[in-house]
Amino acid sequence: MPEGFSLGKLDDFGLHTEHIIDDPQSTEPSNAGVRVADFIRKVLPLATSVQGNDVMLTMGGDFDWNNGAAQQR
Repeated sequence: MPEGFSLGKLDDFGLHTEHIIDDPQSTEPSNAGVRVADFIRKVLPLATSVQGNDVMLTMGGDFDWNNGAAQQR
């Protein structure tokens, strides 16, 4: 994953990711548009370095997950 996007990584590893907020009933302001634009900006350089239309994004290293089975449901 691009830096700043750690899908499901746990905070006890010291990896803090800003959550994507897109709930109209949330007390926090929506940041979905900004987060999507940031994700695309960070992934585009990867897309130019591969052949074809597919870009593979890894989900982290071996020690990023505290409970892999629970994270992969």
